Amino acid sequence: MALLTLVTACITNGKLVDARKHLLDAQRLIHVRGISKKHPSRKVQMLHAMFLYLRVMEEATFVYPISANSEFFHNHLSPNAHPSSARYPSLAAHRWFSGSVEDGVPANFRELDDFFERSGPALRPLFARTYGIPESLVVLSSHITYLCCEMRQVRARGGHPWAGFDEDYRKRCKVVEDLLCGWTKEQQLPEETAASPSSSSPSSSPSSSSSSSSLSSSPSSSPSPTPGNYANNTTNEPAATEEEDHAAQAFHAALIIFFYRDVRDINRFTLQHHVKTVKAHLLALEGRKIAQGVASASVLWPGFIAAAEALDHADFADIVAWMRGCADRYGLRSFDRAADVAADVWAARQAERRLGGRGLAWSDTVLQQKSFMILP
Repeated sequence: MALLTLVTACITNGKLVDARKHLLDAQRLIHVRGISKKHPSRKVQMLHAMFLYLRVMEEATFVYPISANSEFFHNHLSPNAHPSSARYPSLAAHRWFSGSVEDGVPANFRELDDFFERSGPALRPLFARTYGIPESLVVLSSHITYLCCEMRQVRARGGHPWAGFDEDYRKRCKVVEDLLCGWTKEQQLPEETAASPSSSSPSSSPSSSSSSSSLSSSPSSSPSPTPGNYANNTTNEPAATEEEDHAAQAFHAALIIFFYRDVRDINRFTLQHHVKTVKAHLLALEGRKIAQGVASASVLWPGFIAAAEALDHADFADIVAWMRGCADRYGLRSFDRAADVAADVWAARQAERRLGGRGLAWSDTVLQQKSFMILP
């Protein structure tokens, strides 16, 4: 709890690099003390949900420099040992892509992933209750982030030394793409049925099904995320409120932008409808919060992604104004920080386009300026 309090304080004050350090400390502590607990209390489960959400979102905005020591280019693991086979693969990104061994976090990502898998349905409703975001979208975000990290490394190096990487990566992208585009809030989890009084078999849990399927038999391939594991991952909760629906729809649209820009490298012109969708949902959500006197900020990451990929200056300006307004209303400097970085991305892109280029990707600008962030 103390470490997550420090993370929250850093986010509130805009000290986002420090927030990342404290999150890695929390991950190390869970490895050392938390994994041994078979039946964590409700309070501990809530802390785990907060940690998972913050770590996944932090990885979605942290851009790893290319490292010659990266395990990504040197290790050929069995399918079940590869990070992309995990439920939250981006939790392993800091070791897999950075080549750093100085943070003290154990390298066994599978142990941590299995620990959160065992929490099952008890943990998953907490994401929506705390952040208004279904766990299914958090899982998709983790997989898309991991794919993004892979693609950035491969593009920078001009390829991967393993000849089968391209085919393996294509298959994994297709699985995630289908889940992302087919996602709806109305889908149900198999484990919801297992958790209900009428259930008679626990065999439909994600851990058992995810370990039984794979994309290929190559050293770098990963068990395929199945619709029963990830896409149909809503919780056994009452119907979502209008506020939760706005938050989830904004997050989903931002994930689509994130995937097609950073994984597929689709021209951003084709994604402007989704930019407007993110803006519309965020502004509608903020309007309801103001009208009802709710002193709680919305999720920030979708707004940053939409602003970073906007082509219409009106859309960009509206989203940045939303960030600035949230910073003023709720006292969260992370919103100001995100608005500053989005403005830097816009300026750098306009300068690049005046020279005849396509415009820099937001991740390139962030890496060049070392604007490392965590945007919950």
